[in-house]
Amino acid sequence: MKVIVFGANGFMGKAVTKEFLLAGHNVDLGIDPTTKLKINLLDKKSIENYISIVKPEAIINCAGIVDSSGDFNNNIRFSQNIIEATKDAGIKVRAIIITGSAGEYGEVTSLPVSESAQLNAKSDYGISKVKEEETSIKLSEKYDIPVVVARVFNPLGFDMKDRFLIPNLIKQIKSYNNKEIDHIEINSLDSPRDYLNVVDIARAYRILVEAKPKYNVYNIGSGISTKNAEILELLLNNFAIEVQPKIVQMSDLAEPMIASQADISRIKAELGWEPTISLEETIKGTIHASNRK
Repeated sequence: MKVIVFGANGFMGKAVTKEFLLAGHNVDLGIDPTTKLKINLLDKKSIENYISIVKPEAIINCAGIVDSSGDFNNNIRFSQNIIEATKDAGIKVRAIIITGSAGEYGEVTSLPVSESAQLNAKSDYGISKVKEEETSIKLSEKYDIPVVVARVFNPLGFDMKDRFLIPNLIKQIKSYNNKEIDHIEINSLDSPRDYLNVVDIARAYRILVEAKPKYNVYNIGSGISTKNAEILELLLNNFAIEVQPKIVQMSDLAEPMIASQADISRIKAELGWEPTISLEETIKGTIHASNRK
């Protein structure tokens, strides 16, 4: 199967690309074959021309704005342009996979959170992902193009940026071991999240493309809620530390109940997907990879 992965050079995109290649699929990386430049997802015509040339059987959008350094509304524009360009190119695809987020749920009333829970996003990022999802599904129905939204919870892996929790803690622990700092800072030890290895996420994307899903939306998570204190303990246990560091919490405010545990029964029951890589394995692999940098 020929698959286009937009955002193939990003954290998620690299894992998705590798997963599809290992499964024997033909992956195109969103690069213009003439100019050899990355396709501009704000330029619908260039996307249309590219899709007309490549003639993909599936498209995966891993591109997106995840922090305030960019315009969150581009998340909506990217997916809208991809879907409309596919229609304009006259290409029939098995599926277009849109990367959603647990941030779409915002504050919740109970856990685990299922796909049918009300979307109550509070952050600018979460709101943009809700609008991206709503726009994508409306266009799917309007143009009869199969679109599936993967609401991804908290991805982990060795190629994450330092601003994310685990890479940041690893960096601090190494600095502590080198006597460059005398304590470890963390926002809140009690904050829980649903963490999942990016390799398992990539496998979920492949299954969603290869199958014929019944639904427009699927949660992709571990189904387990893990507090920051547990993450920090796992990290410290994997470092040879003579004296345990002082832990400084940067916030003493109670966090509202958010989507910190995914209900993954839909994708598990229908498509047989479930996580295979434990949090412990993921943390060990991330530490190992950081030692090679």
